[in-house]
Amino acid sequence: MRVLTPLQGTLFAVLLLMVLVWFRCVSKLSRQLRERHPEKYQQMGLAYIWPQNLGQWFSGYDNSKPVFALLRFLLFGLDDALRDAEISRLSSFMRWLFCGYLALFLLLVSSIFVQGARWKPGAVEVSPAQQAREQAFSLHREKRWADAVAAYDDLLAEPEPDAELHYWRGMAHWQLGHPDEALQDFRRVIELEPTNFEAHRSADRILSNQRQWDEILEMWNRYILRVPSSADAYFERGGANFHKGDLVGARADAARACELGKAEACPWAERLKRR
Repeated sequence: MRVLTPLQGTLFAVLLLMVLVWFRCVSKLSRQLRERHPEKYQQMGLAYIWPQNLGQWFSGYDNSKPVFALLRFLLFGLDDALRDAEISRLSSFMRWLFCGYLALFLLLVSSIFVQGARWKPGAVEVSPAQQAREQAFSLHREKRWADAVAAYDDLLAEPEPDAELHYWRGMAHWQLGHPDEALQDFRRVIELEPTNFEAHRSADRILSNQRQWDEILEMWNRYILRVPSSADAYFERGGANFHKGDLVGARADAARACELGKAEACPWAERLKRR
């Protein structure tokens, strides 16, 4: 949502004040014409102009004629014909007030227009670092794995740890057939975010290909200590137990995953009971 700048807020407040001053002047001018120059007052129809008779506006009365009559009186200097110094001073002030109002109003409108031209819904200032980050993710989405890895390398040269960048660089390395580099990145993610399930599962897949069952089990043990309600974690650990040959452990994990809502663990737990 756009907000007025301090300049725009000041202009708006000044314009509002000028409107109030204008209507006060209209009231004063109307009263002076009624008292000193009744014929001119009747000719201009000022008896029906706001704020002299506000009710006429709500009753459907057309006030355009007295309004335009008042503007003609002021803008064309018709007050000179009355030879009334007080009315001339007030009319002169109202002319300057009217011109000043138009100038400030146009300034306000132009500033809002310029601000609107620069503003786009949902647009946010993007820093060079954020642009580089989005460029790396864009390369990843385009499956340009080597270019993505190079972009991630540049971003990760910064000392600030970034689990997200490590995870996606690991995924890109994996796609390039670099399992050791991918595993290193997944381990870094787990170090930074011990409850990141996807990093654990990705590391599990690489370690499974290497038949590193003990490391997989230690990894899932640490995860389950932190997230004991994770059905997926029990299911994954059960798989590692099964491949290691620990059917009792696999059966217990499958049963627990089933209890926690992992549907595919239930038939597996039943099969393991018969072994």
